[in-house]
Amino acid sequence: MGDEVALNEAINRSLACLQRWMPWAKDPSLAATHAFVHESVVSWEAKKGGNFPLVAIHKPTQKIIGASGFNQDTLPAQGIYTSGYWLDVVYQGQGLVTEFVNGLTRYALEHLQAQIVQIFVDQANTKSIAIAHRLGFIPTPITNQQTTTLDFS
Repeated sequence: MGDEVALNEAINRSLACLQRWMPWAKDPSLAATHAFVHESVVSWEAKKGGNFPLVAIHKPTQKIIGASGFNQDTLPAQGIYTSGYWLDVVYQGQGLVTEFVNGLTRYALEHLQAQIVQIFVDQANTKSIAIAHRLGFIPTPITNQQTTTLDFS
């Protein structure tokens, strides 16, 4: 708890971009962000379910600049971890998303014994697809025509 203000500021700076790709960005209020942070803390403490978000912190400034983690499609009992990510528009284009998605993927494989790490990406989101490809994720067709699953196993 306590990250909600800085996280909400990053969300609102990036709102136009986030609302294009992230369904949760429909409500950018501080109350919604506070509820998200609270639910995240509870989820991590209980170690149940599959929603385990993390904030992304800019090392030089120690500012919260985005979020990542394992989302609701994660199935820990089956060794499947689904990652999602977004970054404050101020910090995009610097390789930071690639860096933290790489770290998250390595953590899942090395410490959580993941069998599969996957990312669901809208086919029109070429920036996210490029990040996944740089990290060695492989496209897997799924039934939804607008979404591509990228797996790393």
